Amino acid sequence: MANLTKPGDKSLQLPEDVEDAVSPPTDNEEQGNGTNSKRNEQLMKQYGSTWDGPDDPHNPYNWPSSRKITTGIIFSLAQLVTLMTASMIAAALEDICRDLDIGASEAQIIFSAYFLGLGFGPFVVAAFSEMHGRKWIWVCGNVWYILWNALSPVGKSSSLMIVSRLMAGLGACAGVTLTGPVMADMYGKRERGKAAAITALLPSLGPALGPIVGGLVTQLIEWPWIFWVMSITTAAITLIGGVYIQEPYTPVLLRRKARSQYITITDALGYKFWRGFLGRLGTGIWRPARLLLTRPVVQALALVQGLNFAVYTLLLGTYATLFIERYHQTPSVSALHYIAIAIGATLAGQVGGRAMDWIYSRLSDRHDGQGKPEFRSPYLVPGVVLTPIGLLSYGWAAEYHVD
Repeated sequence: MANLTKPGDKSLQLPEDVEDAVSPPTDNEEQGNGTNSKRNEQLMKQYGSTWDGPDDPHNPYNWPSSRKITTGIIFSLAQLVTLMTASMIAAALEDICRDLDIGASEAQIIFSAYFLGLGFGPFVVAAFSEMHGRKWIWVCGNVWYILWNALSPVGKSSSLMIVSRLMAGLGACAGVTLTGPVMADMYGKRERGKAAAITALLPSLGPALGPIVGGLVTQLIEWPWIFWVMSITTAAITLIGGVYIQEPYTPVLLRRKARSQYITITDALGYKFWRGFLGRLGTGIWRPARLLLTRPVVQALALVQGLNFAVYTLLLGTYATLFIERYHQTPSVSALHYIAIAIGATLAGQVGGRAMDWIYSRLSDRHDGQGKPEFRSPYLVPGVVLTPIGLLSYGWAAEYHVD
């Protein structure tokens, strides 16, 4: 794990080398028992418990591949719905403007409010997931999304839709935030690319399926059903996940294993409990915020990611409108053009994930098997080169009405 903290700066320190402690040993480490013993001692010291040997079936790294893949698919399905929700009203913006008697700029605010929730929600979701694990934070986030997303079209009020879209984004961010960490909880460093490929397959289809579903529902039924269909689908996925998924976060599992007694209602109502709870929550929220404010490398990565996401949002919001207004296509036909975005994202996720594993392994072997997060950075180069080329081509084709 990259060290982003200064010596003695405890407010920024992540859990003491959690990834190194809970990750399976590398090839060099497997040659002796010294490193394993040190790792077990570190887990015992930090969480009060450790695994019953390297093959402990309760360790998420030792789970059967079928359970890992199924867990990844369930999380991916929920993330697919999240991304579909982001883009599904693109093809229906014209009908929404007419029914709500609003202009195009206010319609874009309704469209974009969802992304504000996706942006700010992870600060709270990530903090709670480190305290209480991934599973139930994911479930609670989905339930929050279901309620607010279903409420969005009620009364056909623009103000209510803006607020509801924002709140739905806050709930939906749980799936976006936790999918990567959940896969990292189950797969070692050398398999992260494969894990990313598993979880990227279905979400890559979101930008295409969202407008297609939205266009069909708008033409065949009525645009409010776009929101209700998504809420019903998420409810089914959440129910399946709540029954099947097991908690994969090692620190939480070990703390539960070490806990000799559960917290009683009396303890939960006491000042001491809430003081400790709010203190841990505040630290969890402040840590990423301070990293963002004080670490240039984090700021650079956030800037690039924010720019890419802004371009992504801009395309989602204008793609269908372009083909409806300039090419006079129906909402359902115009939504089919989103398939191009889905194909590109799918190729990048499936081919790129395996390429990233290959690059990481090659660079790690050159450094005596010691991997570093920076070994994944070469995979960023194609995206940096291709993004401006794609934007220029898109703008030129739209300007000159290329058929």
